[in-house]
Amino acid sequence: MGSTALAGATASPETQVFSASAINDYLKCPRSYFFGRVLGLEPEDTSWAALVGIAYHEAISGWHTMSGRDPVDVLVRDFVEALRKQIDRAGAKGLTIDGYEGEASIAEETESAKEILDGYIRDPRNQVTLVVNECRFELDVRGSGKTSYRFQGYVDQIRQHPDGTLHLVVLKTGSTRPSDLLLGLDFQLAPLRFNQGLA
Repeated sequence: MGSTALAGATASPETQVFSASAINDYLKCPRSYFFGRVLGLEPEDTSWAALVGIAYHEAISGWHTMSGRDPVDVLVRDFVEALRKQIDRAGAKGLTIDGYEGEASIAEETESAKEILDGYIRDPRNQVTLVVNECRFELDVRGSGKTSYRFQGYVDQIRQHPDGTLHLVVLKTGSTRPSDLLLGLDFQLAPLRFNQGLA
């Protein structure tokens, strides 16, 4: 795998730009990476799981910013609204949603969301101040010669705890914790191996 194959956009002729998701895309399917990341072609489909994950992110972000922290039924309502917006956006782009079976899928996710979101808001680890939501970061690393590499991505949350400490949080909506082997093979998830609290 040559570094120029992964570069995509460049900050300068000597700087190569990478992200964990771009590297994962390349490793999964170099041709798909080329079509999407280099040529900029839009995909023809998306997954139901991806839309559900985005909806959870939006609902949780909203809960952290609400004064008084609304109860779980309001949070579930926000989740369903965010999910419907994602469905509408995918439809407007003409995307097929793999795994989506209309209102039955929404009803099933709504039931799951009641338990998941109730657990989230009751967990004392989540009773914190959200400093930043969806924080973009860039990290420049100098290579040999004039070449440097820029790694960029997003952290879901930066939280401040009552003792003043800050924690970077990556939210994942998978039903089970990935194995250490899978975490090690995924450039985006590998740092989670060091999070002992990951469920």
